[in-house]
Amino acid sequence: LSHLPAGQATWHISTLDLATGVYTDSQEIQISGGGGNKRMLALASSGETIYGFGLGDEDAVYTINPATGVATVARSATSTLTGESVLAADTAADGTIYILGVDGSDNATLYTTDPAGATTSIGAITLGAGITVANFAIGTLLDSERTSDDSEESDSGDSGNSDDSDRDNDDPPAPAVVPPPATAPAPAPAPTPEPAPEPDTKEPQDQVGSEQKPEPVPEPVPESDALILPEPEQPGDPALITQPWVVVVMALAVLAVFGVVFGVVLRRERKLGANR
Repeated sequence: LSHLPAGQATWHISTLDLATGVYTDSQEIQISGGGGNKRMLALASSGETIYGFGLGDEDAVYTINPATGVATVARSATSTLTGESVLAADTAADGTIYILGVDGSDNATLYTTDPAGATTSIGAITLGAGITVANFAIGTLLDSERTSDDSEESDSGDSGNSDDSDRDNDDPPAPAVVPPPATAPAPAPAPTPEPAPEPDTKEPQDQVGSEQKPEPVPEPVPESDALILPEPEQPGDPALITQPWVVVVMALAVLAVFGVVFGVVLRRERKLGANR
């Protein structure tokens, strides 16, 4: 972290504990060769090396020893940033160093820079109305490019204000917690069939105060060995007409009746003849 400690007049480089916000191992930033204290607006790292960008030095690159605070020029300005100062810097997962150049009118441009080579413009950054780049850090712009935890990300520098601000080594977001797979619900137990009611085999209980007499057991009827005779035919039974003797009797009865009637008529005729 490049900052101006409270009550101090010189810029320092320190180690910041992100969990507590307390910085330690603070050293004044001094340009090697007696260049005096230098205000570094942004820091970036590549491997074990920490790079710094100074106020008014455009894209000039310094290497800084965090143990002593000594800054050494690693590459002079490339003239790519004209009238701009580097306010923020960060290192992507692939090692590319990104810097934010801002001019006196708060116009911001994003660049990539090689400490041993050139600086390349990527494009202007357009902010919404009323928003300035005074405290704009590009560390959050690069979070989506980080594919793993990078413990060597650079500490960001100052924002260019007199107060201690921009640091662009925002910790990469913690990986999303993946919930454990849901446990499959246990199969529902098969319904237990209800037992069928048992038949009531108990003898009926006697009512209280009543007397129950046992029913008499019927005596067995002895079987008869007598011959079974045909039932006599009832008079008027049509079956009798077909018997021969019945026919004869009926014929004689008819003749008798006819004889009686004939005799009566004959006597009556005789009486009438006698009277004449």
